[in-house]
Amino acid sequence: MLIAFGYFLAVAVGFSLGVFGTGGAILTIPIFVYIWQFQNKQAIASGFVIVVLVGLIAAWKHYKDGHINFKLLILFAPTAMLGTFFGVSLSHDIPDGIQLLMLAIVMITSALLMLIPYHTPEEASDGDSSFKIAHPILFCLLGLSVGIIVGLVGIGGGFIILPILVSLVHVPMRQAIGTTLMIAILNAAVGALSCIQHVSIPWEKVLAFAAIAIAGGVTGAYFNSKLPVPILRKAFATILILVASFIAYENVLFFAKGCIFAEVELPPTS
Repeated sequence: MLIAFGYFLAVAVGFSLGVFGTGGAILTIPIFVYIWQFQNKQAIASGFVIVVLVGLIAAWKHYKDGHINFKLLILFAPTAMLGTFFGVSLSHDIPDGIQLLMLAIVMITSALLMLIPYHTPEEASDGDSSFKIAHPILFCLLGLSVGIIVGLVGIGGGFIILPILVSLVHVPMRQAIGTTLMIAILNAAVGALSCIQHVSIPWEKVLAFAAIAIAGGVTGAYFNSKLPVPILRKAFATILILVASFIAYENVLFFAKGCIFAEVELPPTS
């Protein structure tokens, strides 16, 4: 029953990637950990694979609609990928509970950033828009920082990148979504290649999950051009807060029960 429920949720994972350009690993990791009982590191590696496979299909629709900004992609992606590599390397020594709590904190922060009101330029076609990057070097360094966080918490990073592009750089929402998806795919590819040598992935389940999620991704990419931008932002933030709250609740209990630290036997009192 739980296996079938996990496959059912694969549609939601794909839809999230198609609509928001993010949410693949964010939603996949809780499904793999809490429903399919994967080990945390195993779930992270599998989540990277899902983002790459499903994201590429959804990204094609965004590319055809002119929603990928290649100027931003060239500036942001290389340093983000480098940061992801270092972050994944560091993450191998982080306990699972701490890693999941870090993920929840970053998710809630990103959701709150998405809810801040702002004014962006009108949606543009192709890769052109009216925004300007005042400090390209700082923008690249920001990509490196984001990549390190992405690697540490084990996701593609779309939920961090999208608020940056929308709220800080003021990229039009649909263009930010398409560009975010491409950066997340590249980050996830680096993460997957870094993890596969350390973790065994249950390929049969993961590929079946990806195949179902692809259908959701194609549907999500279609609705991306149909739904109003304010609805996209609020829905994205709501999903982040709900999933992060669940992850935080589960792992705070984990800490409270003393499961993360080795039990220390106190010396007898005299």
